[in-house]
Amino acid sequence: MNIAFEPLPDILPAEALTAWHTSCQLSELPDPCCSEPPWVLSYHRAHGNERRVLCMQEHGNMVLFAEQRDKETYLVPLESSWLYDRPLLGSDPLPLFFEALDCIEATFGPANFPVIVLGGMAPHHPFSNELLVNLGHTFAFFLLHESIQCAASLDGGLDTFLANRSANFRQKLKKACGRAQNAGILFERQSPTNHEDAHTCYQRMLAVEQKSWKGQEHNGILHPHTTPFYDLLLTQLAIEGKARVIFAQKDGKDIGFIFGGLSNKIYRGQQFSYAMDCAAYSIGNILQFEQIKWLCDEGCVRYDMGPITGEKMAYKAHWTELRFPLQSWFLRHA
Repeated sequence: MNIAFEPLPDILPAEALTAWHTSCQLSELPDPCCSEPPWVLSYHRAHGNERRVLCMQEHGNMVLFAEQRDKETYLVPLESSWLYDRPLLGSDPLPLFFEALDCIEATFGPANFPVIVLGGMAPHHPFSNELLVNLGHTFAFFLLHESIQCAASLDGGLDTFLANRSANFRQKLKKACGRAQNAGILFERQSPTNHEDAHTCYQRMLAVEQKSWKGQEHNGILHPHTTPFYDLLLTQLAIEGKARVIFAQKDGKDIGFIFGGLSNKIYRGQQFSYAMDCAAYSIGNILQFEQIKWLCDEGCVRYDMGPITGEKMAYKAHWTELRFPLQSWFLRHA
């Protein structure tokens, strides 16, 4: 698939999507799920479907940018909010990026060369260093944003995961699970595989969110910016057979949910929530644990929990032991 500054078609060729996934798997990404088609296309369809796109694929490598205009022109990753998406993919995407730069100059001219934004960059990775060495004489590089992504190893199964947690963590989790069991709380696993099933799951999730503290503050999946995005994301993950959703139920009613998706044997958590009147049962923690048990049953090797940076994300430290620095850069033509 090669597109030179045109909107993406509504339906991408199957071979292009397969090549995209392959490029991601060859890239050694710190957050692989967030450069794959479900995440990237869901954001693009929800928040920028009209944008012109530059897409080049060749020999397992890929370059993918969207045009964004403000006071000047930017070329940004298709997911241009959190910037977890790396637009240069594959085992050796630099030669293809050089071709893309020629195309960009031919389109905009040297005097109006756009600012280029790169997300999903791992500092000190050989690819990042290679970019700096090869383009440092042509572009000025600036750090736009930096965060730390966190993850837990599931390699070795549930026993190994628990062994990596503190004794205090394990004791509290055991007590919480006991309280939930005594209260008759049940957990339902869902792996939707089509649009209809994904829609049903999402409506159940929205109903739970309305009873949560996140919903009361119009955050989580009820935030106006994220509601359409997560709807599309769950559908895209379902179509690829990668969606994993668990509902917590009490007295036959949904009181909590957790959902995310798979990239090979790596799971990326997206959202979880629970009804405020059930907070005493530690539903959030138990849902995390139920998801981990499911992933271990499936032979997954890592649980990615996204950013740990910031006060609201501090709880993730108890669940994870792996850290991955993630940066976004912008490049201005010298």
